Amino acid sequence: MSDEPRVEIPEADFTDPRSVATSFWIAWGSFDGASDTDEIYVDRYSPFVTDSFLEEHGDEGIPVPPQTLTAFRESGRLSLTEVEDVYVPENTTESDMQVVLTLEGVKRDWDGDTEVADPRPTSINVMVNNIGDDGEDWRVAAILYQ
Repeated sequence: MSDEPRVEIPEADFTDPRSVATSFWIAWGSFDGASDTDEIYVDRYSPFVTDSFLEEHGDEGIPVPPQTLTAFRESGRLSLTEVEDVYVPENTTESDMQVVLTLEGVKRDWDGDTEVADPRPTSINVMVNNIGDDGEDWRVAAILYQ
């Protein structure tokens, strides 16, 4: 396995739920077959989630079907999530303590320097909570499945 991670996570502004959600989704939705172990993967997204989220999902490791995971590790492929838009969905309220966000973007798969498939649209809904006692400190609390 490679020592250099190829998944680049933008620095999150923890006072901005959209920034935290963006960094989380790139970390959660991307996988490096050359360097990711379950531990590296979980460590990548853990700064952006609540303790309860980590307790619920941390033991799962990489949420990829085993046959896909094996193929990615054998080939050393890279799957990257790119975020293009973040918004509060219609009929959802935003508060100082919690917000539901929809993130839209694309998935890209790479084998070395070659993109091996057309970019494909992807989206996710997340609930982001303000866990700060004296100010804003946002973390992803849940993935909301449709």
